[in-house]
Amino acid sequence: MDDISHPRRFSHARRQPEEPAGHRVPVVVDGVRARQILDSRGNPTLTVRLVLADGTAVEASAPAGASTGAHEAIERRDGLPAYGGKGVTEAVALVDTVVDELIAGRRWASIGEVDDALRELDGSQICAGSEPTASSRCRSR
Repeated sequence: MDDISHPRRFSHARRQPEEPAGHRVPVVVDGVRARQILDSRGNPTLTVRLVLADGTAVEASAPAGASTGAHEAIERRDGLPAYGGKGVTEAVALVDTVVDELIAGRRWASIGEVDDALRELDGSQICAGSEPTASSRCRSR
């Protein structure tokens, strides 16, 4: 995987429209990496960098929102002294392991297929947090 120390930055990935029927673009993800950043209110959150096999690299963040609706992502906070317990280093580790192992090194028929895999993972007990959300936003760029 290429050097991730100087990522291309996007403040927020725009949601892309669903793929038109019959329009499938194959994609191979080379690697997924996350890091902890601070959102506009100073709260820790994730940014995820996705690198494709062709060298394309994109980054997106999943800022913690004030919304608490039923369809909001569940926040995964460390509960450690740093940032008053709001750190996301455990979430970073999950992206770097669980999410990376799920989607990297595999040929996906379409980006929609990657999104489906992330949704399925998000519904599991392993990763009920914003990690797949950031990965998915990154994927949709």
